[in-house]
Amino acid sequence: DHGRKQNVSTALGGLGDIAMRAELGGFYNLALSREIKFNTGLRYGAGQDRHGAVLDLGMNYRIALTEDRFLTLGIKTSYANNHYMQSYFGVTAAQSARSGYAVSTPKAGISEVGLSANYLYKIDRNWSVLTGISYAQLGSIVQAAPMSRSHSASSLNLLTSYTF
Repeated sequence: DHGRKQNVSTALGGLGDIAMRAELGGFYNLALSREIKFNTGLRYGAGQDRHGAVLDLGMNYRIALTEDRFLTLGIKTSYANNHYMQSYFGVTAAQSARSGYAVSTPKAGISEVGLSANYLYKIDRNWSVLTGISYAQLGSIVQAAPMSRSHSASSLNLLTSYTF
């Protein structure tokens, strides 16, 4: 878990830091065909009390454009337990006194739903370049959190990889 530093945003002032720590996790991916793959992942150990858990569920559809170029479209949702939600989006009485936010105790629920599009180019049998864009709509529980300033998140990625 990457944790959180309160000094990265004024919205987090008075909420304290959440330490970075290792999580226990696993995944299971199922390829229904060369084009369709289901992805799952479960992580446990995040948050202040180390009982935060996140379940990721997704599906990717891969389109071969040529022998060495591929487009992948994906959809994903993440569900977080109440320990995770409280650590990252809740406000305890002590945090309320420091931050000025009202006490809040969010329940478990969907933390985000996202879409992605990636383009993969295989340069040769070892080297590949991947570029992609993703967009995530935050769940209603996360949106309602007093420190939330946006209802969505997006990213642009550029990766290179070498296969042995």
